[in-house]
Amino acid sequence: MDFILGFIGLVILIKGSVRIPFKNVTVSSDRARGMGCLLMLPVVVGLVMGFIVGASSRGASVSTIVSRVMVWVLLAYAVGIGGFILLAVTASESDYPDWLPLDQAARYTQLSPQKILDLISNGTLKAAADGGKYVIERRALDRIKDTVEELPKMGPITD
Repeated sequence: MDFILGFIGLVILIKGSVRIPFKNVTVSSDRARGMGCLLMLPVVVGLVMGFIVGASSRGASVSTIVSRVMVWVLLAYAVGIGGFILLAVTASESDYPDWLPLDQAARYTQLSPQKILDLISNGTLKAAADGGKYVIERRALDRIKDTVEELPKMGPITD
């Protein structure tokens, strides 16, 4: 279990973003990296405490050493998973004010993702590619937010 959480944490740390599906928010930058580090905490604590307790417990039985290490690992689970959940629950769009991914940019401007892509492709809106996906600066979205209007949706044609 430690290594599964550690691997997930490492992926989040390297990627620099994590999607929180129950809030429909993608957390990026320092908050996401912190969440990744929290998930890796039980692995790190288990390894470090294993060496420290193992080296300082000469003559102690194996079960005593394992139980001492497990106390620290369980504490690391509580802190790591609890901290991850706390950061996930309190995540909001204001946590990453500078750059937004395409779906959040669409929600922020109340335009469709296709309209945002059209604005990027015709040069009206500047965007950067981050891992193969567009991210758009919030200030650029603020400039176009009120000037670009989307056509209203047409209802079905009836005879």
